[in-house]
Amino acid sequence: MAAPSTGALDAPHAIPLEVLVEKLRTDLAAGLDAGEAAARLVSHGPNQLETAQGPGLLRRVLAQLRDPLIYVLMAAGLVTLAFGGYVDAAVIDGMFLLNALIGYVQESGAVHALDALRDVS
Repeated sequence: MAAPSTGALDAPHAIPLEVLVEKLRTDLAAGLDAGEAAARLVSHGPNQLETAQGPGLLRRVLAQLRDPLIYVLMAAGLVTLAFGGYVDAAVIDGMFLLNALIGYVQESGAVHALDALRDVS
């Protein structure tokens, strides 16, 4: 179970600190010297998280419609429309569309906040 000295370690949290420092060829007080840091940057890449592509606009809007309350509102709108209540059906449909729009705007704000946090780190 020999791991490469600077490669990925299976469970670094479970290794005693002295052993981990030795495997990583570093020093707790001084850290890496500039040459070793540059070499590791070239061989391992920058120390940053990979960013996954999030869902697109249409998928995020449609995700807002996956709620049992929305299904109830859609059914109520269809039943009202079937019985000739055009204005009431339009109001009901407007309510679930407004709900989807508000949910989308809030989710977009959260996504932008997460992106800003990722840019800071």
